[in-house]
Amino acid sequence: MSRETLFAEGSFGDKKVSLNYVPSKVPSRQVLILFHGVHGCASLQEGNKYAVLANMLSSLDISIYLTETSRIRHDRETFGENRDQWAIAAFSGKTYAMDLFDACSAFQFVERRHPEAEIYLWGFSLGGLHSIMIAGDGYISMLQGSNMHAPLLQKKPSGLILSGSGDGIRVDKAKEAFKLPILDTVGSQQKLLYSASHIDRGWAVCFYGDEDLTFSERACRRLCGAIAVRDKEFIIIPGADHSFRKLHGIPSIKPLQMMTSHIAKRFSTPYQFPHGQGK
Repeated sequence: MSRETLFAEGSFGDKKVSLNYVPSKVPSRQVLILFHGVHGCASLQEGNKYAVLANMLSSLDISIYLTETSRIRHDRETFGENRDQWAIAAFSGKTYAMDLFDACSAFQFVERRHPEAEIYLWGFSLGGLHSIMIAGDGYISMLQGSNMHAPLLQKKPSGLILSGSGDGIRVDKAKEAFKLPILDTVGSQQKLLYSASHIDRGWAVCFYGDEDLTFSERACRRLCGAIAVRDKEFIIIPGADHSFRKLHGIPSIKPLQMMTSHIAKRFSTPYQFPHGQGK
């Protein structure tokens, strides 16, 4: 099978959740769904962080879906470095529950397409919170409480990977973010932790960049600690920022490489760094 872009039902804007599929190079029953952070873009376009990550993961015996949530527009490049204006233009009016619905819709699409597969979730920032809500069934009450239909998900994730996900944003550094779409209706800490406490199967790996200005280490440790599975790790990536795009303030793919190298053992295939990039 070749790479392709598929679509699931979306809750907002264009009403589409894009699923960019990167198949395993060998037959595999392992499927990984990647969830981007709030207002994020995930495509197979060269230079996109999630495309870079998918290419790294392609050395493992897993198939990958890059999920991009529904939105009003897709021209992120038009806004340059002005992330706030992009968020307003593309997501104004979208709620946290709508974004969570999109993640659930993606999961349902994948489980129906791969009925025999083990499904794993890797979420960045808000995408990690969505992963917790899916794995612990917290999505049901959250969506129903917002008068939205909650998809009936059949499978439980076999493993969770969280990158820069905590149970509360750093008010001292990121309080202005609460004024932006999606974040202005974010769910309660209690519901998130309750959902985490009901995740009782599989494994969990939680990554934290120690130059994260969005979530504190304490908030990320607290969320990781609430996950009920015994097999879990909390890994600090020294010098990485919240988005894992920089190392000690310099743009770098090294944080992605470090995370991929660490989780490779979970998929029974050693990760090989691309030639010339080294460890």
